[in-house]
Amino acid sequence: MGKSGSYWIEINSGNEASFYIGDEASFYNANSANIISTGVWYFICGVYVPSTSVKISLNGLTYMNSTSIPSSLLNIASSFNIGSYNNTGLLTLNGRTSICFLCANALSDSIISGIYQRSRLLFGV
Repeated sequence: MGKSGSYWIEINSGNEASFYIGDEASFYNANSANIISTGVWYFICGVYVPSTSVKISLNGLTYMNSTSIPSSLLNIASSFNIGSYNNTGLLTLNGRTSICFLCANALSDSIISGIYQRSRLLFGV
């Protein structure tokens, strides 16, 4: 992939939402099965559970990868960014974002669903 970092969310070449994590050897990801369209609001949430799973939630639907998930993430000293990749301007968001945050604990599916159900009303979804 040619990317570096511990974790990121992006829209992949198939226009699906993808959540990636990286360790010292490889990258692991979960992809949504839904195509992302421009001009539409989406709730996207990535969750990493060490040694267990990488999940992405897209508008209340969760997609999971539980194959060979590492117990720890890549330990790097690069900046944490919301809206672009590694301070390079690559993968820059070209729309608007709302309620962006990073949580040090993996949120449960029910908490993620609750955040989606409450926030979607703000955007008429």
